[in-house]
Formats: sequence, structure tokens, C-alpha cells
Amino acid sequence: KATAIDSNNASALFGLALTHYSVSGPTRGVAEKFRKAADAAPKDNPSWKAEALGYLARIYGKLNQKDSAEAEFRKIIEMYPKEAAPHVKLAWLLAVSGNTEEALKELQAAIKIAPDNFDSHFIMGFTHSVRGDTDAAISSYEQSLLYNPDWIYPHLFYGAHLFTQAHGEEVKNHLKSYLTRHTAEDWPTPVARFYVGEISEEEMLKSADHVNPRTAVAQRCEAFFYLGMYW
Repeated sequence: KATAIDSNNASALFGLALTHYSVSGPTRGVAEKFRKAADAAPKDNPSWKAEALGYLARIYGKLNQKDSAEAEFRKIIEMYPKEAAPHVKLAWLLAVSGNTEEALKELQAAIKIAPDNFDSHFIMGFTHSVRGDTDAAISSYEQSLLYNPDWIYPHLFYGAHLFTQAHGEEVKNHLKSYLTRHTAEDWPTPVARFYVGEISEEEMLKSADHVNPRTAVAQRCEAFFYLGMYW
């Protein structure tokens, strides 16, 4: 109704795009709605445009339109040159696309802006992992944990890479220490419990199920990744 009254109302267009995204997921139609929201954003409030472009970039990434996704992230970087987050998000896209050289450049830019940004160090570790440099990956995960010891993902990736170097007992001791401080059972905590031997492989895989089909698929993919690193 709001867009019918004012077809250029950025707030209404953004809300409409978000609603379609939550219902339909990343589709070209939803991407167009975020494009309209970005184009309608007022010049005196660039955060509206940046947020819409961020969703647009993520949708393009999920649609495997990597060049389009990169272009949207670079627009955000141009809008906010002194913020680390856009560099980190672009680096993730580049890393999962296999463009690790460019990913490392973006991460180095992010760390220069915010040295204690734990996301930067975590994705730096992932990028080194993609390049096959396990030692550098472990070092980056350690840096990420230094700045945010309560975030479980660096613990799991750190542990998974130690498993590949046959440091099983070290992994178990590390994760047991984490689990004594964090008792939540939400995903991916069951992976840590599997790594230390508290639950079976079957129980860990079952815990990846979710009522939301998209979430369930993502969590099962994660589960098999961690199993691959373990075995």
C-alpha cells in the first residue's frame, strides 16, 4: 500500500524487498526489488542505499553472478572507504570464488582500517585454507580468537585444521575448554561436541536438521565439511 501511494519511497521499497527475500529467497525478481530500493534511497541518507546494495550483492553471489556481486560491494566500499566491513564481505565472495589473491588484498585493506576486526582474520584464515596454506590459516584463526574468543566458528576451523595435521588431542583439549564456557546447544555447537567425542557422528548430523529447508541444507553442508576435515 505504501509503494502504491509513493512508488519512490525508499523505506517502503526496502521493506517490500526484504519481505520478498524472506519468502522467496535469492531470486532475480527479488534482486530487482532491492535495486529499486537502492535507486530510491535519499542522497542525505546513504546507509539506506548501502544496505540495499549489500543485499543485492549477496543475492548476486548466491545466483553465481560473481562479477555483479563484486561490482555492488565495490560501490559500498566507495561510499564508505574508512569502514572495514565492506572489504571483508567482498573478500569472502572473492575467496569462495577462488580469487584468493584479490581476497587477501581486500582483507589486508580491512585489517589496516581495523586491526582488531575478528571477521577479517577469520576470513583471512579461510582464504589461506583455500590456497592450501594450513599454517597461515591456523595463525589467522588464532588472531581471530584473540579478538573474539566467544565466537565458535574460529574455534571449529582452528580445530578442523589441526585435525588435518594429526593434532587430535590438542583439538579436543581446546574445544573442551570452549565448551565448559559455552553450554548453548544451537548450531554449530554439536560439531564441537562431536570433535571432543561427546556425541556420535549420527547425532551430530541429526542436529543439523532445521524446520527452515534452506537453513537445513546449509547446516548439513557445514556438517559434512567438518566431517571431511575430521576424517
